[in-house]
Amino acid sequence: MIDGERKLATIRRIADINPIPGADAIIRLTVDGWELVSAKDNGFAIGDLIVYFEIDSFLPVIPAFEFLRSRCYKSTAHLGEGFRLRTIKLRGQISQGLAMPLSAFDIPNDAAFVEGYDLTELLGVKKWEAAPEREGNSFGPTKARGNFPSFLRKTDQDRIQNCFGKVKQWATVSIQNEILELPEDAAIPDGVYKMADGRYVRKTVVALNDNELLERGQFEMTLKLEGSSMTVYNYDGQYGVCSRNLELKRDAENVFWKTAVNTRVLPALIHGGYNVAIQGELMGPNIQGNIENLAIHGFYIFDVFDIERQKYLPPAERLEFLVKLANEGLIDVQHFNRVPNLGVVSLTDFPTVKDFLAAADRPSINAKRAEGVVFKSMVDGGPTFKAINDNYLLAQAG
Repeated sequence: MIDGERKLATIRRIADINPIPGADAIIRLTVDGWELVSAKDNGFAIGDLIVYFEIDSFLPVIPAFEFLRSRCYKSTAHLGEGFRLRTIKLRGQISQGLAMPLSAFDIPNDAAFVEGYDLTELLGVKKWEAAPEREGNSFGPTKARGNFPSFLRKTDQDRIQNCFGKVKQWATVSIQNEILELPEDAAIPDGVYKMADGRYVRKTVVALNDNELLERGQFEMTLKLEGSSMTVYNYDGQYGVCSRNLELKRDAENVFWKTAVNTRVLPALIHGGYNVAIQGELMGPNIQGNIENLAIHGFYIFDVFDIERQKYLPPAERLEFLVKLANEGLIDVQHFNRVPNLGVVSLTDFPTVKDFLAAADRPSINAKRAEGVVFKSMVDGGPTFKAINDNYLLAQAG
C-alpha cells in the first residue's frame, strides 16, 4: 500500500446506489470506499463494472470527456490541455471521482472484465500537478544531481477509500501462500493461481489468534502535514538530500540542504555511520504557502528507511532510533521535529471508511484544517495508509 505509480483510472464495481435528498436528476454511487455523484439517467446498476477515475486525475481532451469542459477544463504549460477532477460538493453530497461505462472506451477484451485493471496509461490519464518540480526552484539555485536514488523509496500511502477491505482483512486473517508443483498440462485446481513467473500458488486463509488480532489491530496515527517532501540519507559513505522526485546537488543557498545541515540530521547520519534515509516534510516560509505560519524552516520526520534491509522501521523502532540520535547530541532540536503523533489507535474504532475520514477532519499544528492523518501498523511489515480531510480538499478546490 505504499510506493508505485498511482492508479488513477481503474475498472471497478459499483457497490451501492442511493438517492440524494432533494435531488431528482442525480444519485450517489459507492465505488469501494469512494462516494461520487452521477446523473440518474446514466443507467448504472449495483454490481456494474465501470471505469472509475480518481480525484487528481487530469483527463485527456477526447470526445468521451467533453461534457466536463464547462467546469473541469484546464490548460497548463507542463500538462497541456485536459480536464481536472477534484473533490466537489453537489446538493450537500461530497463527490470524489468520475464513473463511466466500459462502453465509452476502447478497452482490450482481456481487460474489460477484470476488476482492478489499471487503465491509467491506456486512457492517457495524468496526475494533476499545479507545476512540475524543477531543477532550479524557488528554494534556491540548486540543480538536480539526478533522479531520486533507486536504493531508496518514495513514501506515498494509499488512501483508505482504496484499501479499506485489504486493511481489514490483514487485521483479521492471515493469507498463506503454498507453492505447488504442477505438470504443464495439468488442470488448475480450485483455489490455485498461476503467478507471473509460472509458479502455482494455493492461497489459504488462516484465522488469527487473540494475541495476533490485538497486535494487528494497533496503528500509529499521525497528522499529515502540508509541506514539501524531503529525504536525507547516508549509505556507505555516499550521502545526499532529495526532494520528492530529485536528488539535489549540494548548494548552501538551497533550503533542502540548509535544513539538512542546520538540523544536524545529515552530519548525525554520517558521524554515526548509519545507512538509513530519514524522510519527512520540509516546512516553513515560502513552502506550500506556509499554511502553518511557521517562522523558521523545520524538518518534520515521519519515516526512517533502513537502506541495508530495504524496509521502513516500524513506529516503535523508528522512535527509538530518533531518540538515540537526539541523545547523541548531534541534532538541532529547534529545527528537528517529528510529525505530530496522535497516539496508537485500534482498527475496531473505525468500522467504516467514514470513520477514518471523520478522524481526518481536525485542526493541524496552527492551521484551521489538517490535510489529513496517516495510519501505520505497529507490526513490522504491516500496512500503512492515509485518510485525507474532505473539508481540506473542498477548501483547496475552491
